[in-house]
Amino acid sequence: MADRSQKGLTQSAGIMVNYIYRLDNIEDSAQAYQNEGHIESSSDFRSYIEDDNGEKAD
Repeated sequence: MADRSQKGLTQSAGIMVNYIYRLDNIEDSAQAYQNEGHIESSSDFRSYIEDDNGEKAD
């Protein structure tokens, strides 16, 4: 397993995530991406890429 500490995340060049196709929602997810650029993701994943205000971190 990779170093998930704050130091490890700060020093990393990227992160790897697993994904799953939720077949009962795949059409809605595809439309949301196509129309709005929205990518469905878990709150755990978003916590890594958003700051404390819910904005995308730089």
